[in-house]
Amino acid sequence: MPPKRIVIIGGGFGGVKCARLSAGQFRPGDAELILFNKENHLVFSPLLADAVGSSLSLDDVIVPLRQLLPGSSAAPRTSRAWTSPAAGSNTRATTASRATSTTTTSSWPAATSRTSTSCRHGRPRLPAEDGGDAAVLRTHVLSSMEKAEVCDNPEKRRWYLSFVVVGGGYSGVETAGEINDLVRSSLRFYSNIRDDDVSVTLIHSRDQLLPEISPQLREFARKKMEMAGVTMKLNARVMLATGEGVGLKDDFVRGGTIVCTIGSTTAPVIDRLDTPKEKGRVLTEPTCACAAARTPGPSATAPASATPTTASPRRPPASSPSVRAGSARTTSSG
Repeated sequence: MPPKRIVIIGGGFGGVKCARLSAGQFRPGDAELILFNKENHLVFSPLLADAVGSSLSLDDVIVPLRQLLPGSSAAPRTSRAWTSPAAGSNTRATTASRATSTTTTSSWPAATSRTSTSCRHGRPRLPAEDGGDAAVLRTHVLSSMEKAEVCDNPEKRRWYLSFVVVGGGYSGVETAGEINDLVRSSLRFYSNIRDDDVSVTLIHSRDQLLPEISPQLREFARKKMEMAGVTMKLNARVMLATGEGVGLKDDFVRGGTIVCTIGSTTAPVIDRLDTPKEKGRVLTEPTCACAAARTPGPSATAPASATPTTASPRRPPASSPSVRAGSARTTSSG
């Protein structure tokens, strides 16, 4: 009997977790695990903001998939078989971008997504999604300070030094804090920039930041950020973005730099799947199996899926949904 082929689309937290755990769920020769990913590395997204603020090097934020899945002899953008030393399962890793060209027995769209960076009007906003985004954003922030240093127009100087972060989740809060710390701690190296020239504004659509933690910690985070110089705009939604800043329903916030940390859109491959969806995401059971599947087969996890979750004593709600889902899937199918 030929080995079962399992394809995992996406090398994020969920995909890597599933691949690592699945390798130990099968006897030697029983399964072939294939992981597709656009890049040949995993981005540790919780630390991207630290890379933006130069608290960490980009080398500390990305990890090669070959390192996380040891034993692979596959070169980037090729498909070569390798044998897992632990389970003996035949595993293939690839970074080919057109994963849909492979016919599979069982597929698992893991964290295949794109950060939504489009805006209704005006210029696109800077995303904060991967290591490249972090490098571009850090360079942009430092470049803005250099432009402000040699600018003779006080109003234009303040525009260069005005930073707007949209989204009050983990990424938004950490990015706003890191930009604020980076800029204000660097002022001693600039003779023409004063502290009151700098403004960092965090815009969030809810009445409190960080919805996944307790109300007490949310309020603590807000007060600490305001003490550090970050301006909060709560219960506010961005209606448009222009070259001068962002427009809210009843206000306009000037900003030379606009960073978007809100929302994700699923990858185009999800749209082509013939499976029930909810708001564009694959509808699944708590085990991450597709809701319509009656036999083991396609599965999905966040952000490609709409998956009901329950609290776990081992993994609190604030932990990565993809890691929780990856663990649940491999446990239920093992």
